[in-house]
Amino acid sequence: MAVLISLYLPILFFTMITAEGPDGSVEQFPRSKLAKKGESATIKCKITVRNGKVVGTHFKKNPLWPEDLCYFNGANEIAHIAVSYRDRLNCNKTIDDEESVTIQFRNLQINDTNFYYCTTGIKEAKLSDFHGRGTLLIVSEPDNQTCAANCVEKDVCKLVYLKDPVMITVIIFVAVFMICGLVLLVLYIRKHYHWDQSQRKRAPNSVYEDMNLVRTQSMVR
Repeated sequence: MAVLISLYLPILFFTMITAEGPDGSVEQFPRSKLAKKGESATIKCKITVRNGKVVGTHFKKNPLWPEDLCYFNGANEIAHIAVSYRDRLNCNKTIDDEESVTIQFRNLQINDTNFYYCTTGIKEAKLSDFHGRGTLLIVSEPDNQTCAANCVEKDVCKLVYLKDPVMITVIIFVAVFMICGLVLLVLYIRKHYHWDQSQRKRAPNSVYEDMNLVRTQSMVR
């Protein structure tokens, strides 16, 4: 679970930054992908160049400890594929009306669960890096049997189900939303409490000022 929680830190970071700029942008999809062990998965990145030219495109995983899995140079040629992925990673780049990178994983493994993103360097007056918003890939064990039909011990089935990465992901998302909602509620209550206190402190002074105003007006008359 600690590994999955660490994946959400770069996710929160990448959802806050922009993938667009005056020189270009990188659009990446899907934002998340659930797959079973042994299956394939495809991630695409669309590169838009408004000014300048692309000097290189990287496909990486985990911004906390970046690992370069695939790299296209300025001539749109594959200059690098990580050794540990060469037998099950296809990298393709096409240039039609726009540039796009297609990454296909084959024979997914459980340890492929990670956060993947594209980053492109575009050079005009200066070199600028543009990041895709990233894809969270979660790989789980294949469903060889269902608890209702084939499991003898229901407690064991429930334990296996709760250890499933997809279920863990859902639980973490729910916990994060509940914590954020609680923090916002506390801030809202504190804000209104301080406002009420300030109004109460101001009220006696206002009454005193009104009395002085009445006295002043009576003296003038």
